[in-house]
Amino acid sequence: MTPSPMGAPIIVLNPDLAEARQIAGWLRAAGLGAISSVRTCDEAIFMLGRGRPSLLIIDDGVPERAEQRLLRHIRWAGTGDDPALVRLVGENAPDRLASGRPMAADVIHKPLTAHDVVLRVGTAMQRPDLIGRLDSARDQTAQHLEAARQMQIALLPTPDQLQILRADLGVGVAALYRSGEAVGGDFWGIWPTGRGRFALAIADFAGHGLSAALNTFRLHALLSEQTLPRGQPTRMTALLNQRLHGLLPRGQYATMIYLHIDPGTRSAVWCSAGGPAPMFVSVAASHDLVARGLPLGVRAGTVYRRQWMRFPGPGILAVFSDGLFESGSHDPEVPRTDIAEALAKPARLAATGSLMAAAQDGVNRLEALRDLHPCPGYSDDIMAICVAFGPAAEPENAGGGHSGPPS
Repeated sequence: MTPSPMGAPIIVLNPDLAEARQIAGWLRAAGLGAISSVRTCDEAIFMLGRGRPSLLIIDDGVPERAEQRLLRHIRWAGTGDDPALVRLVGENAPDRLASGRPMAADVIHKPLTAHDVVLRVGTAMQRPDLIGRLDSARDQTAQHLEAARQMQIALLPTPDQLQILRADLGVGVAALYRSGEAVGGDFWGIWPTGRGRFALAIADFAGHGLSAALNTFRLHALLSEQTLPRGQPTRMTALLNQRLHGLLPRGQYATMIYLHIDPGTRSAVWCSAGGPAPMFVSVAASHDLVARGLPLGVRAGTVYRRQWMRFPGPGILAVFSDGLFESGSHDPEVPRTDIAEALAKPARLAATGSLMAAAQDGVNRLEALRDLHPCPGYSDDIMAICVAFGPAAEPENAGGGHSGPPS
């Protein structure tokens, strides 16, 4: 706990420190300041040395004897009125707790909401204006989040750009993106590298919300440099790792898959930084692309391995973040066999040469599959890119056992 140097007009005493900080955040959004979040009565008593509180918010998980000791210290601390008392109680608890505890000016029942917390605190402090301040702060926050969301979407390839790739490179490309919150931490990009080839990358930053979104802006800025070795996945991955290691706050990182694809030979070279293994689905079978590696930003100087595969005929290459199949801690994950089955029909469509339609059908079916596996209480960004490869003449040495990647 870090004591406030400006005193503590409001003390939130809650053994669940995350919940205490959430309450403090709501109250600050409503215009209140100098709020201290503490877990124990000893911490609350320490705060009394910084100033006599005007309001106490006490969770019913605080032991009664400890609460009485805190109230005695408040009375000893000086003259003046006792602070107003607001209690946090369980969903089915009575408004007034068991005898022996002081009566509260108001009671807040769980589960907590910002509106209820601010309303009850405003009543206890005789501050009816707090709800209006909260609503104003919410409106402003919503505007900022929407602006950030639009900026984030603007970083991603547009449908018009993907149509140009179809014409220039002979592949169909479509993408699915759904953020778990107003903004998210998933990012993807695609860049022509010359000689009919292109690079494709998908990254997933740890966490959600504004902090993860800020990291996608950092990554986009790094990837905007014109002198990057885009056609060399291992060099690109090592370079991004080194730069993100210096930029990201401690404990933050990103998983990534970076591929360099040659549609002419239907082959790809790729490098993994902890991202989920991509999948290629042809008319006949599905194939996982090996993906192992340390996430970006964790350790400077990490060496990444290069992988290569020639795709067996027309089909769909699916590259996705873990939000497509993960379900949180309790619900079952989406099986990879189900992902392969969802892409079987788009693969057959790609074999007919309808590449844009095949790629779009692929992401539509992946989105429908994700929706068949709802995860109550768990929200993550969902991103998937489908690349459709059509019929093409085999390279001259295809029968001679082409032994390595084209670059």
